[in-house]
Amino acid sequence: MVELFEEPFEGSKEVSYFGLKPLYYKAGVVKTVIGDMPVSVSREDYIKYLFIRHNDIDIFGYYAGFTALNKLHGTTQVPVLQEVRSNEVKEVQEYGVGFGVRFKIYPSDILITHDNYIYLQVLDVVENWYDYFEENRLECIRYAVKRQNLGWGGFEKHLDYYSSQTRRFLKDVFA
Repeated sequence: MVELFEEPFEGSKEVSYFGLKPLYYKAGVVKTVIGDMPVSVSREDYIKYLFIRHNDIDIFGYYAGFTALNKLHGTTQVPVLQEVRSNEVKEVQEYGVGFGVRFKIYPSDILITHDNYIYLQVLDVVENWYDYFEENRLECIRYAVKRQNLGWGGFEKHLDYYSSQTRRFLKDVFA
C-alpha cells in the first residue's frame, strides 16, 4: 500500500476518487518483473485510508459483509461490492457505481477503535452472514479467533448489540 497524506508536500502527487477529498502520495517508480512502473494509488487503498485506517494504530473502520467473510476464510467469493463499517460516516454512502468494484460505507453503532475493530468485524460476520459460510462456520470462526489471538472478553463487551443467535454462537466458539 502506498503511504497517503492529507496535505500536499514537495514532489507529491494528488489522487482523488468519486469526488471525495484529495489525498497525496510520493511520486516514484516501483521495480517489477516487467520493468519500472509508476507508483499509483488504487481506489481500494484510497477508500481504506478515508474510512478504515490511516496506519496500524489509527483504526476507525473495518471491512464488513462478504468482504469480511472472505477475509475470515468463510467464503472464497470475492465480492464486487466492498462493504465497510466506519466511524467516519453518519449515513450509508456508496461510491464507484459503474466502475466495476463498488464501495458501500455504513455507519457504526459502536465506536470502532484499534482495540475492538477485529472483534466487531467477527461479530458483524456472524450476525449478518451466518447462512453464507461455505465451510463449517463454527470451525471457521474458531480459526479466525485463534489466528487473531482474540479472547472472550473482547467479544463480551459488545454482545448486547447483537442477537441471541450471535451470542449463543460465540459461546459455542469458546466452549
